Amino acid sequence: MLIVDAMANAIKQATDRSASPCKKVTVIVFSAKGTPTNYSHIKLICSSLSNNFPETMARALVFPTNIFSRGIWHVVKLFLDPAVREKVVLLGGGRQPPGLPAYIAAENMPEEYGGQDTTSYAPST
Repeated sequence: MLIVDAMANAIKQATDRSASPCKKVTVIVFSAKGTPTNYSHIKLICSSLSNNFPETMARALVFPTNIFSRGIWHVVKLFLDPAVREKVVLLGGGRQPPGLPAYIAAENMPEEYGGQDTTSYAPST
């Protein structure tokens, strides 16, 4: 549940920002090269966010993905609620997938993924 707690805390911080609170968030699920994508974690994250923050999660971007992981996704998504399934987007292309700017504006995208946002979402203590 640590993953879900950290995700919930980050969402709370993003939606409570006094300067510019946001109404919807995009969750980034990054799987480093050589690390197998854990679809049970993605399913847990997406279903937890949809159940606890149904109007807050705009989408979940999962990257990098390859043909094998996309094949697995076609099976896994059968077990998700259709509303959740529609919010999950798989992208290829490494740490900075070319399709990422179509979903996140550069000023809102974390620097590590090629954007300009330097905000740090620290876990709650």
